[in-house]
Amino acid sequence: MVRRTKRRALLAAAALAALGAVVVATPVLDVGAIGGNDRPGPAAPVGGPNDVPGPAPATLSDEQRAEAARLALADPRVRRVTAGRGASVARAVPWATMDERTFGAVVAIVLERPASIDARLPATDYDETERSTPPYRVEHVHVVAEDVDELLVRVDLERRAVVSIQPGERARVLVPAPATAPPEGATP
Repeated sequence: MVRRTKRRALLAAAALAALGAVVVATPVLDVGAIGGNDRPGPAAPVGGPNDVPGPAPATLSDEQRAEAARLALADPRVRRVTAGRGASVARAVPWATMDERTFGAVVAIVLERPASIDARLPATDYDETERSTPPYRVEHVHVVAEDVDELLVRVDLERRAVVSIQPGERARVLVPAPATAPPEGATP
């Protein structure tokens, strides 16, 4: 059981690192700016008359961007990490289902002065089948990290809740381990 739990923690850490790479590779908006679309426009049509177009890429409206940024910055767990460090929203990109239905956002918060973290933080385990509602499960993961100059915060806009907080790609993550109990005041 311990080996399985450790393996899940390592897989979760790898997935979060991959997510961080995707989010970091997204063009950065002006620091503090929330408007605009971070995704490139649709590609020019290619192919013949029998091609069926796929779903349009997921997007965030200006209102969704602003709400995601507000929820991320107001979260008490985020505030504990960012307190006194000059935090600002660098970008917000859609968090969507496989069929490109936007239900949330990944908000990148940049810190002017790096932080250290030793805390249980929420992390999401996405249901690739998308049969569950919501299509993810929240787990609390013990994270110890240094040189954290960015936080990646997943916000479920339908539930108006922060469901994942992880250090950015450049942080030195020392301990990703599953928590044995949710943090104080959390409900399962």
